[in-house]
Amino acid sequence: MREAGPQRRACVVLSPHLDDAVLSVWHVLGSDDDVRVVTVFAGVPEPGFVTALDRARGATESAAAVRRRRDDDDAVLALAGVEPVHAGLLDADYRAFRLPDLRTAIERDPARFISLVAGDARIGVAVEELREALEPCLRADVVHAPLGIGGHPDHRDVARLGLRLAAEGRDVCLYADLPYLVRFGRPTWLGGADGAARRLLAEAFAALPADPDAFARRVVELDPTQAVAKVAAFRRYETEFGPVNADFGGALDDPETLRREVAWTRRDTHA
Repeated sequence: MREAGPQRRACVVLSPHLDDAVLSVWHVLGSDDDVRVVTVFAGVPEPGFVTALDRARGATESAAAVRRRRDDDDAVLALAGVEPVHAGLLDADYRAFRLPDLRTAIERDPARFISLVAGDARIGVAVEELREALEPCLRADVVHAPLGIGGHPDHRDVARLGLRLAAEGRDVCLYADLPYLVRFGRPTWLGGADGAARRLLAEAFAALPADPDAFARRVVELDPTQAVAKVAAFRRYETEFGPVNADFGGALDDPETLRREVAWTRRDTHA
């Protein structure tokens, strides 16, 4: 962790999973602020099983897979010079595995994982539960939380916590979940054709729920060196880069795809 300076703020990045902070807020990790990345759903499940998603990533046991991902996260964030915190809540994949009917549906069609878990009320985690689990980690001048683009329940639930903190007057930035924001192309304000990207954003705000007009948008453009460093950092999540890159059509091989990061703040605050 960087040495504290008089102009530095204490920042907490709430990362739903082990890699989301690197993908979505690299500009925060590289800032002069004192930054901690709190990965919310980083709990290690009980040993003795492997989910369909972990098996597709080459794992033979999910507990071992999470421990490896945590080690990767420690290494990546150490290089970025920020402090990692791994909370003990279980990823939606492991919560779903405990439900036989949902587990069967996912094993039958792993490609539908997000739609299957997002549509199941048993999977969500209430804001109050998240708040209680993370309270010691939320003491900061600024909190960065995902907007929840893409529909994953873990991203959505952490976004709802961020919205709750903002409503209480906390300094909160809601960041665009990458690469979900650009899954179907960039919005017009990022030089794309809009269309599906606009729909994804509307769905994310509706799921909070929040009025998008109450938020001001800010786009941060990484310089070429920062963009290359970001992609190199993500590649160090060895079990994740290949599957995520394949899911997004190889887009993560190109630093240009991830060069622009986006955040929203409430118009009645300033972050």
